[in-house]
Amino acid sequence: ISQVNSGIDALTNGSTRLEQGIALVNAGADVLKSKGTQGIADLGTGINTLNTGATTLDAGVSAYVSGTEQLAAGTVAYVDGMSQINTSKTEILNSIISLSQASPDNTTLATLAENAQAILEAERTANLSTKATGLKNGANALIAKDDNNLTQGQKLSAGATSLKNGMNKLKTDSAGLSQITDGIDQLKGGLTDVSNGITTLKNGSTALKEGNGKVQEGATTLEGGLKTLSDSSAQVKSALDQLDDGAKQALDGTTELKNGTDTFKSEIDKGIENAKKELGKLEGLENFVEDPVEFKEESYGEVDSYGVAFAPLFISIGLWVGALMCYVVLYYDQRHRFGMLDHDSKANKYIQNLAYLGIGVADGIVTGIILKLALGYSVVSMPAYLAECALVGLLFMEVIQFLIKNFGDFGKFMALIILVLQLAASGGTFPVETIDNGFKAFTTWLPMTYTIRAFRDTLISTNNSLLVQNTLIMIGIFAGMVVLQLVIDLVKMQINKVKVEETPAKKTTK
Repeated sequence: ISQVNSGIDALTNGSTRLEQGIALVNAGADVLKSKGTQGIADLGTGINTLNTGATTLDAGVSAYVSGTEQLAAGTVAYVDGMSQINTSKTEILNSIISLSQASPDNTTLATLAENAQAILEAERTANLSTKATGLKNGANALIAKDDNNLTQGQKLSAGATSLKNGMNKLKTDSAGLSQITDGIDQLKGGLTDVSNGITTLKNGSTALKEGNGKVQEGATTLEGGLKTLSDSSAQVKSALDQLDDGAKQALDGTTELKNGTDTFKSEIDKGIENAKKELGKLEGLENFVEDPVEFKEESYGEVDSYGVAFAPLFISIGLWVGALMCYVVLYYDQRHRFGMLDHDSKANKYIQNLAYLGIGVADGIVTGIILKLALGYSVVSMPAYLAECALVGLLFMEVIQFLIKNFGDFGKFMALIILVLQLAASGGTFPVETIDNGFKAFTTWLPMTYTIRAFRDTLISTNNSLLVQNTLIMIGIFAGMVVLQLVIDLVKMQINKVKVEETPAKKTTK
């Protein structure tokens, strides 16, 4: 377009100069015709001027022809490119809309389809396609006009060349006046043709400028449409990228779903196989259901008489009371009839203690035998039963001995209090779990709790480990009482020794 405009400007300048030259030629021809030979001299000058204008005209026509050819080629290529762009753009937008209609649940495609529809609507509103078509038609008309102008321009160029050649011939043959006059007439005729060609050329230039203006308007409209298309293309590209990412995620999800389905099927197959194996174990179940439970009765801890239930308590009470009565009757006898067993006996105290312990052992064995024979209950093991009777008699005698020898009459009272507590809290009549919480606090501290349990284990077949456990506890209580008594005796001996050593000194002082 710039080249065409430059060519048009050059053509206009050349036409102007050519008109000026023609005017000079006409003036020179008139002078030559009127003055004859005298004007021939001036004719040379006019011919030179005309020759210069013809040369300038020829250059302007050549530039015009070249610019017109470039304009025609550029316009055709531009229109064809616009047609291809418009066609490709429309196909892309329609493809996006069709894809969205095929996947109505895809919100990303729905957004892309809305943008594509908006672009199509904007194109329809701006009527870019129509303008492009009009632009193409205007370009074709312009090209047609340019062809006509080119034809006229070629004629003009040919006329200018003929004019130039005529001028040269006129200059050469100017010797003959008659020929000069004829040449002047021919020159004027040629100049008239040149003038008419210049007018036609100016009209073509005007039409060319108008077509160029239309091309510029179409180019401006096309530029706006291309800008809109560029913006929309960026959105379309972004949307297509999102669509591609979504497609990749969908592919990954499909792969994971397939793997999960395969794993699920494998686990189901394994479960079915295991279920079949387990169901195989239920063969013959209908026979089992007919008689599902078989009861077998086995005796455990059988109690065959009323005496068995209360014997542990009665034996323990008898041995406790027997040990207490030994010390009340024998140890505190007012007549001193029992010798070394008397509290005033001069016998060794340790021998006296051992004698009472022996009485406790005998008391236990005799009591156990008498109750067994009198009540007629059975025992698990007779040796174990008699051994427990002896141990209980020994233990209770040691406890009573400790209380009376260390606390005197108050020790008797303590023995009675302990007996009452044992009757209530040792579990002899009722299970320990059923007694009052206040008595439960004394259960573990009372020796009769363990003697009753041990006797039950010897009378009723239960767990031998419980018998051993209770027996060891009773032995521990006995050993603890013996050691404590020895410590008390040693302390008393030290105190008495100190008193004996201090008594003579006091008498000497007096």
